[in-house]
Amino acid sequence: MKLDDVRIGVRSGDGIVARLADAVLVLPFDGEVDQGAVDRLLAECRKGPVAGRLDDLRAAADPGVTSYAVVAEVGDRLGVFVAGDADVAIAGGEPVLRLNGRDAGGWSVRVPDGFATLEIGGLDGVSVDSRLDLRSGVVPVAGVVLAPTTAPMPVPAAPPMSASAPAGPVAVAAPTLAPAPVPAAVRPGIPEVWGIRCKKGHFNDPEARYCGICGIHMVQDKVARVKGPRPVLGFLILDDGTSYKLDTDYVLGSDPTGHEAVAAGRARPLVVRAEGDVISPVHARVELEDWDVLISDCGSVYGTYVWSPGGTEWERLGPEQRVKLGAGSQVLVAQRGFMFQPANKR
Repeated sequence: MKLDDVRIGVRSGDGIVARLADAVLVLPFDGEVDQGAVDRLLAECRKGPVAGRLDDLRAAADPGVTSYAVVAEVGDRLGVFVAGDADVAIAGGEPVLRLNGRDAGGWSVRVPDGFATLEIGGLDGVSVDSRLDLRSGVVPVAGVVLAPTTAPMPVPAAPPMSASAPAGPVAVAAPTLAPAPVPAAVRPGIPEVWGIRCKKGHFNDPEARYCGICGIHMVQDKVARVKGPRPVLGFLILDDGTSYKLDTDYVLGSDPTGHEAVAAGRARPLVVRAEGDVISPVHARVELEDWDVLISDCGSVYGTYVWSPGGTEWERLGPEQRVKLGAGSQVLVAQRGFMFQPANKR
């Protein structure tokens, strides 16, 4: 999909959106911004294809512009780069994929085929005139929504995300957002958990602030808990850009197929390798417990490490120690890393 295949609707505000030849640059201003840095960033985006030039964009923006998002053509698909407090919500599948630059010091994500909307900035509960379609130029905005030209411009529903603390040093590449095919024999039954439903009937974590599917605000007062099939809890995004949806447990390692949970069909094998054979055959395990995602080490030689949002150092997991992963948590299995992207930030 090319940018010419999407419509761009805007809501006026103090930020700016620039529609360029192969990219859309959005700066959701909140406070003072260095105009010189804005000009440098615009000039860098105007130089031509931005795919593969993210380091140049960072250098142009630093230090005067800390929050921005770029939607650009990457081959035959669209990609999104997010920095600082800029928020992005990609809808069209279940769950809504929400990104914030604070989660990893900058995200580079390929937009999945068949997306319905891609929203940037403060659009919570605000409609965008369906007649709007920015094709070129620079205009003031508070938020932007992109949608395929074959689909009507909807009312944005996804809420803005709260900023999280700067994360650790794992570099996350552009995810494919499509999990690896899994034989039917290793797909366990979907467990039932206690949850609540939004006004539209979507099943959610009892602690969720926003619906993970439609994005509307969850009002917990006097909401009865019900039991239902547990939905996808999020994604594991590896350092090579691949993404695996969390609808079941995983066993990670260089040859995890021999683990008893995989053999019994309770978990999927996730093969992760690195030079020097530093990753054990069965290295670590990711388990889903109710609405939580837990990581544990399986007695590996070179260890499993966790960097939690707001933390100051990597924590090596001890034997049989299980750690709950939060939004933006990063994990190292020896020399390979991945990040946990939840379906719904609480």
